[in-house]
Amino acid sequence: NLRQKLLLLGLLPQRIDSLNSTSQISSEVTVTAPSSGTLTSRSVNPGEVVETNKELMRVTDLSSVWVVGQVYEKDLATVRVGSGANVISDAYPGRVFRGQISYVDPKIDASTRTAQVRIELANPGQMFKIGMYVNVAFGSLGAAEKTTPAVPRDAVQTIGNQQFVFVASEKA
Repeated sequence: NLRQKLLLLGLLPQRIDSLNSTSQISSEVTVTAPSSGTLTSRSVNPGEVVETNKELMRVTDLSSVWVVGQVYEKDLATVRVGSGANVISDAYPGRVFRGQISYVDPKIDASTRTAQVRIELANPGQMFKIGMYVNVAFGSLGAAEKTTPAVPRDAVQTIGNQQFVFVASEKA
């Protein structure tokens, strides 16, 4: 029935009940996103008439992102789903972000002799933007899968004949 259609369009029951005359009817409908996220595309404008099944807007959860890298055919034996990958970006010099391979494309691009590899990466504060260029380093399988702590050379302090690295921490 008509009431059900209006409810499906997002009208509140109180608003529907107040429609006693044609002068109170508005052709505009508020559309609420089904999930939270960032608006990444909009294909309509206010006041535009839309058809059923037309995409109005795209909302994207950017709390984690996919990094798509190209791996040469000769190096495919060194990557697998579940392996780690280090991601660096010119936007954040000196920082290394750790991701995990979630997909290795079974097809090889004939012109580049590469396969696409997808790395899932946490994106705190939405640091990484859609379309951003990054560099990816894959460890070889086995021993390189273990993470070894690394610090900049100038962070190492020599006291006597021992070397120390001091870590800043908050007071408890």
